[in-house]
Amino acid sequence: MKQMRLSFLFLMIIFSINYSQEVNQSVEFDLGKQVSSNLTQNIALLAKGGFNFSVNEEEYLVDAGDVFLIKIDVKGPAINIFQTIVTPDGMIVLPNTPSLKVTGLNLKEAKQKIFNSIKGTARDAEVEVYLFQLHSIIVSVIGAVYREGRQDLLSASRLFDAIQIATQNPLEFQNKQEIQLQKDPNAWVYEKKKNLFQTSDSLKMDVLNKISWRNIEVIRNGKSTKYDLLRFRLLGDMSQNPYLMNGDLIKVPFIDASQNVIEVSGLVGNPTRFEFREGDDLRQAISFAGGLLPYADSSRIDLFRFRSDQLSLEKIVLDYRKEADFKLMPDDRILVRNKALYRPKYSVEVIGEVRFPGKYPIIEGSTTLKEIIKKSGGFSSEASLALAKIVRRKYYKEDFELRRLVTIQPTQMTTIEWSYYQSGSKEDLYVVNADFQQIFNSDSEKDDILLRDLDIIIVPRESKLVYLSGAVVTPGTYAYTPGWSVADYIQAANGYARRARKGELRVVKEKTGNWLDISEDYIPGEGDKIFVPIKFEKTNWDYVKEGLTVLTQFATIVAVIFSINRR
Repeated sequence: MKQMRLSFLFLMIIFSINYSQEVNQSVEFDLGKQVSSNLTQNIALLAKGGFNFSVNEEEYLVDAGDVFLIKIDVKGPAINIFQTIVTPDGMIVLPNTPSLKVTGLNLKEAKQKIFNSIKGTARDAEVEVYLFQLHSIIVSVIGAVYREGRQDLLSASRLFDAIQIATQNPLEFQNKQEIQLQKDPNAWVYEKKKNLFQTSDSLKMDVLNKISWRNIEVIRNGKSTKYDLLRFRLLGDMSQNPYLMNGDLIKVPFIDASQNVIEVSGLVGNPTRFEFREGDDLRQAISFAGGLLPYADSSRIDLFRFRSDQLSLEKIVLDYRKEADFKLMPDDRILVRNKALYRPKYSVEVIGEVRFPGKYPIIEGSTTLKEIIKKSGGFSSEASLALAKIVRRKYYKEDFELRRLVTIQPTQMTTIEWSYYQSGSKEDLYVVNADFQQIFNSDSEKDDILLRDLDIIIVPRESKLVYLSGAVVTPGTYAYTPGWSVADYIQAANGYARRARKGELRVVKEKTGNWLDISEDYIPGEGDKIFVPIKFEKTNWDYVKEGLTVLTQFATIVAVIFSINRR
């Protein structure tokens, strides 16, 4: 119980400590007065992006301005809790012990050094050391960013945080912060780089694609280190996103998006292009592209590389399982192919008069029509097997010859071309020759149809109708009567009209759309359309025009003969 009370007391004291509390009753500290308005704005931007002010003890470097909270619990009622700040010269002042230099140490090392020093003079005390308050830092960012210049941040800020702030559109930042552009110390950067980044009349400029993410340079105390922020962005590699320190200079270079790039396409999670960096290998390239998809063929990855003439390409086939460490070169292109016949997803669709219309998976070349109709619950009571059909579009090649003939005049076609055009325009070759009545009314399997991917099975409702059009007295729709001939339907339509061409009867088949030449004895099927062509009568003027044409041709022949005889 005593330990619980002490813990509670400790927490209460922490929350009640004033920032101006004396360090050993002598050192005053007021962090709030040191935070500039610029720092407040930058923190607001980072907070909007999910910035977290926690730190990693093994990475965070202690510097001047950091505030430590120290608890010394001596056996008995005495508990000493105090704050102490790292001085500008890197020292920290402790009670009853010599001051310590802690700058340059990571947080874990600094805390251990403080702990050891206090324990050296108070062996029986329980000592706890905490980083209580972060210090502010000033860094500078230059290069391929909107907002060049100084940034006021907290010491928990990382490299990527500074880049995020520097790539904020100045005008968007102005609107959200309700400040005037002319009061923004970085406003001139927008005018300076307007032509560099602006790709349209709008102010939404794609600066992020101008940055060489793999070569961000941090200069600290005269020493330059390059970081690969693309590894952080795509792979979460924190080693490439270090904590910043006061005085850091960040150089953000431009990228040449057309040269010195690696391209990864095919069966990867996110096909991409990224800047090449010395040491890149196949594994990293595939990782940047989101990894291999389950149906990617990892044993045969194609890599295309420029030969020494810088014009021709050579193809290198790599096995990812054995050659993931294969080193890349600038402008390599990687293509990941799919495994042959990996879990093929073949299906057909059933439409119309079945119990459960819809799409059904099949094994191509094995699943039959009867199997799919059974899976769909069978035909409904109103299904017309006579008109049911299978439409197969995937495997029928486009008729380029028919498409060509459509573009020219009939008078320019040869006799064969005209015949082909007439036949092709009337036929539906997408329809599979399948007699549903014979297939489903027979126990034999020989007539069953093997289905193909994307076949459409159409089972219409019984119409029990026949259609008459053209030169009959009463064209229209008539009840289908099994066994009736064309003559019977024409008689039901009150016979031929006056100008009927009785010898040129046609029928359009409902199932296939084909046109057939027929006689009066032909027995049409359900849904067929019987067409009686009309004989167009000529007027007197038509006969006059034909006579004049003949006379003109005769006169031309006579003139030619006369001309030859005179020679």
